[in-house]
Amino acid sequence: MPKECDDLDCFIITLNKCVTQVMDELAPKRNIRLKGETLKPWYSDAIHDARRKRRSIERLLRKSGLEVHRQMLKAQRKVVVNMIDQAKSDYIRDSITVTEIIIHIKGKETVMMPEICENTTELSKPLKPRALENKMATSRVNPFGFRVKAL
Repeated sequence: MPKECDDLDCFIITLNKCVTQVMDELAPKRNIRLKGETLKPWYSDAIHDARRKRRSIERLLRKSGLEVHRQMLKAQRKVVVNMIDQAKSDYIRDSITVTEIIIHIKGKETVMMPEICENTTELSKPLKPRALENKMATSRVNPFGFRVKAL
């Protein structure tokens, strides 16, 4: 018992400080980055159960080597991949809202709200040809060659 601690509470506090200092030196705290399914918003319990079933079939196939288990694994792989693809597409479809559409107008990226936007008539205008409007209107391209023939 240290000399500066006379009662039990002081001794426990001092002991805790000493133990935490030793632990910090021997095994310091590290920040870890969680990877995997917990961070994916489309991941569900059904997908998790299907993946667990796939892993159990993989272990069974490795243990037995039978063709029946190989076919079961092939079918379960397809089930898991289809479930993941469907969940991803559902998540993406649900996250895109109809009211917020990104449209490129005159080289600028703008966010338009179709219900309240006044410039929606710009979208319905036909595009102008880039150059030589008259020549383009009176000539055609031969599909079997690269020569331009006049009409």
